[in-house]
Amino acid sequence: VPPALQDANVSLREMFFRLRRIAYRQSITPERKAMLEVKLTASQLFKGKKHSYPQSVRIPFQANRLKPEHDHLMPTVEKALSSFGDGRPVFSFPCTKYDRHGYKPRVRILVLTRASLFLLDGLNGKLKQHIPFSAIQGISVSHLADGVIVFHLVTSSKKEKGDLIVDTDFLIEAVVKIANEAAKLDTVKVRPDGRIEHQIDDKKSGVIKFDSGNDFSITKGKDGSLEVVSC
Repeated sequence: VPPALQDANVSLREMFFRLRRIAYRQSITPERKAMLEVKLTASQLFKGKKHSYPQSVRIPFQANRLKPEHDHLMPTVEKALSSFGDGRPVFSFPCTKYDRHGYKPRVRILVLTRASLFLLDGLNGKLKQHIPFSAIQGISVSHLADGVIVFHLVTSSKKEKGDLIVDTDFLIEAVVKIANEAAKLDTVKVRPDGRIEHQIDDKKSGVIKFDSGNDFSITKGKDGSLEVVSC
């Protein structure tokens, strides 16, 4: 560029890139903007803390992670949601729920609405637990690449069922969407010490232990804890 045109060249380049940025912003749909905002939240919560986070970056978030095999359950699921007046699902995903007593695994579906979480049977769609956002006290995950989520729930009496323990392939997406919708982002904890304590009921507590290993597994330990091995 001739010396006499250098200032003009710089100005034109700045104008070009400014117009490109404006055009890009205008081309983003509201849906994509919302997805990018949730992705940013995921980065703030998990980047450098959770081993499975890097693999989640390139995967677009979706409103529904259920499979075609779950389609026949939807009328039953929708009936359960309508009974609480919660409206349509914001996010749905399959998971394995672990009993607090004995850690027996059970096939489940978690459905997020604008006001609640619904835990439903993954085989027949029947409602197993309704969790209003006000009952969620915190959300804990390990620092490893496992999919275990502990929802710490109000356990002030025997009527409450204690904390909810689930395992899912969609941990990053599920935690971010649930915590964001429930306004509980500040309660999400990535536990680096290899253990998460949970309430069995209003008086008893249990422990989930996490250990590094190449072969993923979730088993009940000899000491009665739930043992999770993940990379």
